[in-house]
Amino acid sequence: MSTVDWEGNAEHVAMHWPYILVFNSQFIEVRHASKGHLVQIILGDDIRCVCDATDIQGKEGTQQIDNVESCTHVVMSVPLEIPSQAGKSRTVLARQVFEVSPTFALASNLTES
Repeated sequence: MSTVDWEGNAEHVAMHWPYILVFNSQFIEVRHASKGHLVQIILGDDIRCVCDATDIQGKEGTQQIDNVESCTHVVMSVPLEIPSQAGKSRTVLARQVFEVSPTFALASNLTES
């Protein structure tokens, strides 16, 4: 694999084979781990990785667990419109929690050879 020019500065990195996810507060950068291709950028606001289940924290420190299915949970701020009885709505800031999960390859050049 050649040198990868990341789109942003990493605040957290998670391995979700065959992808590597790089988090900063404005987006998640998803790249193919062995080829380095940019697969997707997920935009958001105040993004945080709250759980990366490929690592388990124990007495001996962080341990890689081979038989645990990769699981990455993310939280981000999203605007939420609240309707009122007076007909006016107001927008509040809410937190959305979701799981990042691979689906399928969108292009043949992203699949493993």
